[in-house]
Amino acid sequence: MNLQSKLAILADAAKYDASCASSGAAPRNSVGGRGMGSTEGMGICHSYAPDGRCISLLKILLTNFCQYDCLYCVNRVTSNVPRARFTVGEVVQLTLDFYRRNCIEGLFLSSGIIQSPDYTMEQVVEVARVLREAHDFRGYIHLKTIPDASPELMQRAGRYADRLSINIELPTAESLTALAPEKNSAAIDRSMARMAVHIGESRAARKEQAAQAIVSMPQSRTTRRASAPLFAPGGQSTQMIVGADATDDRTILATSARLYGTHRLRRVYYSAFSPIPDAARALPLAAPPTVREHRLYQADWLMRFYGFTHDEIVPPSQVGMLALDMDPKLAWALAHRERFPVNLNTAPRELLLRVPGFGVQTVDRLLAARRVRRLRHADLARLQQLNAVIQRENYPEAIRLAERALTLVDERLGGDPEILLPLLDALANFHDIAGQPLQSLPVLQRSLALREKFPALNTKPAEQADTLARLAALHLQRNETREAQRLLKREVEIRRRHGAGAGAELLRAQGHLLALSLEETAMAEPIRRDIRSTAEQASRDVLAVQMNEANAALAAAIAEGRDRDAWPAAETCALLAPLLHGPDHESTFVCRGNLAEVLRRNRRYEEADTQFRQLIAQLEKLGADAQGLESVYNNMALLCDESGRPEEAAQWRERQMALLQGANVSLGSRFNALNNLAVSLSAKGDEEAAAKNFAEALLLSPEGEGVEPAIWAAALNNYGSTLVTLKRLPEAGRIYQKLLLQKKAGMDISPAKIASALNGLGMVYDQLGKLPKAQDMFERSLAIKEKHLAADDVALETGRHNLGSIYARLGNMARAAEMAKLVLASREKRLGKHHPETQNALLNLQAVAVQLQRRKSASREEVEKLMVNVTAGELRRYATFDFGRARDESVSMVLVPERDSLSLQYKLARALPPGWRCYVGSTRWLGEEKHDGKAELVAIKSASPFDCLRVARTDAINHGMETEDVIRTLEDYHRRFGIRIVAAETDSVEFQLLRQPEDLEAFAAELLEFCMDLEDVSLIMPMLTAPSRLVSLWWD
Repeated sequence: MNLQSKLAILADAAKYDASCASSGAAPRNSVGGRGMGSTEGMGICHSYAPDGRCISLLKILLTNFCQYDCLYCVNRVTSNVPRARFTVGEVVQLTLDFYRRNCIEGLFLSSGIIQSPDYTMEQVVEVARVLREAHDFRGYIHLKTIPDASPELMQRAGRYADRLSINIELPTAESLTALAPEKNSAAIDRSMARMAVHIGESRAARKEQAAQAIVSMPQSRTTRRASAPLFAPGGQSTQMIVGADATDDRTILATSARLYGTHRLRRVYYSAFSPIPDAARALPLAAPPTVREHRLYQADWLMRFYGFTHDEIVPPSQVGMLALDMDPKLAWALAHRERFPVNLNTAPRELLLRVPGFGVQTVDRLLAARRVRRLRHADLARLQQLNAVIQRENYPEAIRLAERALTLVDERLGGDPEILLPLLDALANFHDIAGQPLQSLPVLQRSLALREKFPALNTKPAEQADTLARLAALHLQRNETREAQRLLKREVEIRRRHGAGAGAELLRAQGHLLALSLEETAMAEPIRRDIRSTAEQASRDVLAVQMNEANAALAAAIAEGRDRDAWPAAETCALLAPLLHGPDHESTFVCRGNLAEVLRRNRRYEEADTQFRQLIAQLEKLGADAQGLESVYNNMALLCDESGRPEEAAQWRERQMALLQGANVSLGSRFNALNNLAVSLSAKGDEEAAAKNFAEALLLSPEGEGVEPAIWAAALNNYGSTLVTLKRLPEAGRIYQKLLLQKKAGMDISPAKIASALNGLGMVYDQLGKLPKAQDMFERSLAIKEKHLAADDVALETGRHNLGSIYARLGNMARAAEMAKLVLASREKRLGKHHPETQNALLNLQAVAVQLQRRKSASREEVEKLMVNVTAGELRRYATFDFGRARDESVSMVLVPERDSLSLQYKLARALPPGWRCYVGSTRWLGEEKHDGKAELVAIKSASPFDCLRVARTDAINHGMETEDVIRTLEDYHRRFGIRIVAAETDSVEFQLLRQPEDLEAFAAELLEFCMDLEDVSLIMPMLTAPSRLVSLWWD
């Protein structure tokens, strides 16, 4: 069966699922190329079905095969309907394809039960997992779960889905037993309860984390504290079939009320029973009236938002059914005529909500209007017209009506301020809701002027203060900071004068004013004193609320990398904590440490230094525990690193390490401290000491156990870089390979860390002279960076520079020019055209262009003809090969008699075109041997009367090894196995292994990396397995 046929069957089968909501999830998107899809955190309709139904989610069944025989279900096992089944991959592809065409907001997936509940649930969860993990899908996912599935599968479902649902099926347990005997009402209830607990725990954990002070800041600007895991952030819902049995509406609503109260459901959906083919006798012959389903939804709405109970909507005195000829709210009003009429000027909100025709927004507007004047019948008429527009969410029309009303008041009522004020406030609100807040600026300015001109109308100064706060926010949007400061000062004055001087709103306003003044010390300090003065008069409850808000704002700003926004929140916490907790309380120290760290992140180094030193002095005086001091020492060292004081940073790291020596701290803390100390030592130039500390850290956690993967991977990359600087290249290669192997083994290492390791390996191979391998590493590293990093990330520039250098040295000038152009463009954008680094990039591009032109002007064949002509046939071409793995064959070699080599070199050097050179080299590896009809080069063991005359491009590769590299590598072998040097020359070394390595193949591969001239592992193994264990290495 093709995919289209399956879709037709399984989409039609899913139409009996009522829910199509996509609300409750946190907003997310794929801006910047991350992942695919988005959700706004609220339901949104993308399409409409032919029958008018709104489509938000792709609603399909995984399969309509089912092993249950529920009498009311069209997909029951005994039903004679076409069957189909999607694979996991097909559902994933359909979801992505429909999303790309903007047809859906996400996926709503349910399924018939096949094989077992666990098997079916596992397939459903796998769809969500592949979408989230393999495709980074960020749209909405709603999964219908199976009550009998294992709790572990439910947990996994909650990890990937935005909303989960378990169908209660029918209103009562008796009905379920009668119509679906294989299902268990108690099991459904247990699953709902278990899910409610998981959802509640997840929300509580995230709420607690947001309210907590940040105990330890991340060590780098890119590392963030892990968030508490989400579990179905959109909550859970259920569906109930209406009309399949004789259950009345009162029982249905009572069941819904129980579910809302007991399991905290987001929605109960009501689905009118649809007659099905070959129906059982126990089922009704016709569907219930559609209006009954509508009335149940209206009654459900009254329970959720209007304060009604199910007993009030359908009292026991009635027959148990909702009236079909009027909505439930009107029916209640007619049954309780003694509650009416209602005085709109004095009635409480709860009673106003019960007036037929009044919605929540209408009631809120009435309450707002009656604060400034008595309501009249004309007000209701205007409100009714405006309300009709607002109910259709036609805010542009609402703005037009409000502006028309303002004009009429000005023209016919002489600008009556009593009428104008509520109209102006409403118009400003409409502009905000319509997404054009700056349009409300003149409206709010006129409102403020009226309040100041007619003080008698300003019966609630808090409203004037609110207007000032809104105006300040609008001026900030226009970058008019001075005007915003002026307005906030007036807000503070009004709140202080009329709010008893210690209210939460006053503290909040003072905090906003401080946030705008932090850059100016002279302005900020008096505001800090005012905040302290206000806080001293405030109650503990007010202080606790403000602290919670500030902590939440601080945590959010840090998590999102908004360091400037974190500063005022950290200031507020540091100001209020001593008054709420006491000056020597742990929470106070945490808040002060957070402030110092945020100052560091904002590069306010002098202020951060002062804060850290004061905090350290007080903590040491009070004998604080090692854990608290260690964190502050670490942050102080980071401050020294960033402010250009590497020696002092290393001292703080050493103090941190000394503190940890005798403390009972975790392995992760010790690893972290050693890693940071090594970084500081490297920054001040002590690479040997840095390498020693990196090695100690890896001894603590060789495979990353007990350490956060990000920190462990960063330590390995730093260690590898240090070893490269020390020219300990084989060791560096092993460290980078170790990181890559751990990634293959399943460690959660970020793509950026993997790219750094590949780049490090490229540098190792580069310095070992293995340019093709270096090219491979640099290309793989750059591919990862281009996929996962922002287009302007400097790491991309570095990767392209490294790769371009390799291309140039391998003779691939066209690709080298491409990389050089990209590097130049990046530096011009980042640094400007006249920056020295940009000029260097320009010079590099010009040099590559020259080489590219030379390649075009003098080919290999032309040079070889020239060689023959210049020497008048003296040269007898003896051998040519791809020397140094230069893939364009840029080197020609010929044997010439020793007595003629210098004179021939002189002739050729003068005659060669630009970009070519001639020199005399060794004949150690020259000779000729026929093998399978091909000429191969072999070693000449005896003394030769010939020299090797080499003609090569100036950018051809000569894979030499620095003497220091050879010495360091041999020292490494001596430490590990013990060696005895037998012979050593400028281009070769022979040594004896005193102890045989445990893994001979691994050591042979290591030797091959060290000495590429050995060609293959098969040439090395005989040396390692021979009784003498003599190893001979040479470099051309």
